[in-house]
Amino acid sequence: MEIANAGQAIKPENGRFTYEGSAMSLDMLVMMLEMETVSILDNQIASRLEEIDRRNKRVEKVNRGMAFAKQARTDVKNKDGDNPKTNNSKWNDFVADLREDPELRGLANDLKTGNLSEADWEANVTHLENYISGQNNISQQDMLKLQTLMTNRGHAFNLATNTLSKVSETKRNILSKF
Repeated sequence: MEIANAGQAIKPENGRFTYEGSAMSLDMLVMMLEMETVSILDNQIASRLEEIDRRNKRVEKVNRGMAFAKQARTDVKNKDGDNPKTNNSKWNDFVADLREDPELRGLANDLKTGNLSEADWEANVTHLENYISGQNNISQQDMLKLQTLMTNRGHAFNLATNTLSKVSETKRNILSKF
């Protein structure tokens, strides 16, 4: 009987198990596999944290743009005239910067540039608010996934620690009988 683990074969032989060329007892095998699980979960946690960090940086950038768009909307609204418009090179630069980021390109394509009316600015603010709201929802889901990964890591680490304690206790009991 062979047990497959991450592409490796675990072979039982005479009460011991061979894994990656090393012979070990069942309890040591369980502990080693649990520590391997902890390592895999650590990598998944690190990856998830990097993803959360990238998303937070994008949201921060979009928040700065939204503050700018809200101010521009107010400025246009307060101008005199029937249809006041503004042409703001800072805003155009912001949108061009968004287009450089593959994750924000779709958002940038929805934003209006050039000579903008109050309605145009309102549409830009709405697009930015919707984007941020969607990213906040994804962040909440990521936090739940991260919490699950952390819980699973804790369980795997506890199982490895408990296995080690039981092995140590068993050896101590055997030695005390001699």
